[in-house]
Amino acid sequence: MATVTKRGISFRITVSLGYGKSETGEYKQIRKTLTYTPPAGTAPQKARKLADEQVVLFEQRVRGLPSYGENMTFSQLCDWFFSTIAPNKIRERTQDNYKSNLNYYVLPTFSNTKLKDMTAARLDMLYADMQKGGGVGETVTLRENSTLPELVKNKAVKTAKEMGVSDVALRKAVRGERLRGDTAEKIAAYFGQKLSEMFVTEKAQKPLSAHCVHGVVTVLSSIFQSAYKAGIVKENPIRRTTPPKHEGKATSTAFLDEEQARQFVALLDAQPQSTYKAAFFVLLYVGLRSGELRALHWEDVDLSGGLLYVRHGLYEKDGAYTLTPPKNNSSIRALKLPQDIIDVLTDYKAWQDEQAAALGTRWKDNGIVFPNTKGGYLDGQAFNKKLKQLIAGTDLPDIHLHSLRHTTASLLINNHETAATVSAQLGHSSIDTTNRVYVHSFKAAQASAAVGLQTLLRKQTV
Repeated sequence: MATVTKRGISFRITVSLGYGKSETGEYKQIRKTLTYTPPAGTAPQKARKLADEQVVLFEQRVRGLPSYGENMTFSQLCDWFFSTIAPNKIRERTQDNYKSNLNYYVLPTFSNTKLKDMTAARLDMLYADMQKGGGVGETVTLRENSTLPELVKNKAVKTAKEMGVSDVALRKAVRGERLRGDTAEKIAAYFGQKLSEMFVTEKAQKPLSAHCVHGVVTVLSSIFQSAYKAGIVKENPIRRTTPPKHEGKATSTAFLDEEQARQFVALLDAQPQSTYKAAFFVLLYVGLRSGELRALHWEDVDLSGGLLYVRHGLYEKDGAYTLTPPKNNSSIRALKLPQDIIDVLTDYKAWQDEQAAALGTRWKDNGIVFPNTKGGYLDGQAFNKKLKQLIAGTDLPDIHLHSLRHTTASLLINNHETAATVSAQLGHSSIDTTNRVYVHSFKAAQASAAVGLQTLLRKQTV
């Protein structure tokens, strides 16, 4: 039990821990004491309240109980999480996604909110507001009279990397497209200007889907669960919230059916040799993620054995590329290559060597299978743009790079491959992921199998 005695402007806090043996062997009452002095100028009523808070903390400490930090603000908790916990358990790409969700949807509302005030009711209100009007984050666009296009045209900046942004981000800025605030700040700072001098800030408000809301819920739950395990909060409040109903993410993206896939292959066959042509073939036949494909080095390809080893993903931040571990442990895999792809890669390797020799010192050999024109890593958005240009003017659906991966999965399922086989090919973390994402394809294949079985059983014998 703790007692508080006021002594002048200070408070003496005493905690009794019962009786125990002293150094002389006698039994005596064990007490722990602490003198607390409130900040100068604190009103008496406020001083007493602060002293009572210290009583709780001191008693918890001397009794070996968790010292809850529920007077910590949510922004302070986020700082603790990203400096202490996240580096040991979350990939850098995921950390950036977490921060983006927080900055856009949560921190504008809860930045200075104490943890003890982040109740389930207030969090449920956040979910509802997100569904009604989205986040309160900001995007920026280039001012009409900005000199940025002229500066870039006159080569006042050699590369976007000098600014700490990607080439795609700089091109978007020049075209007047919307940018993230931190990207625009880097561009403005490079030219010695304030953000408001070069860009116009806008608020983007739009309803969010249940899937997007659950992405934010995942971030919040990860942070609060870590805080609970560390003894900072008494419970994870997210467990008592009621997020919108969410059935999981089934693929609704455009992909190619069997006939369209054949048309796409014929389209590629008609193209001259290029990095993109070979890359699109591999994406379609093998089902890699874009980052996995762009991270490939020739040491990952065994043409004589017909094997491709997926060992890395590719992460781009501020114009710089980093090889990362794949998305999950199952994503590290060895894939058997069909003869079509062995032939494609064999011809492509010979062409790449000829191109490198012609470029001479302008070519930097990094051993990348699908490099840019200088030997570095391909930009993901530029890669996707090439696909859009390829299919423009055809009757193929408006697909993107990840659509080719979905096409691979769909074709395998329609060929009656098992979920386990498809999961292993795609590098999913579990078969459940494959079943959930491709539920519609599996249902269609099962319906086809049922008709096929009926045809077989009713087949007339002559």
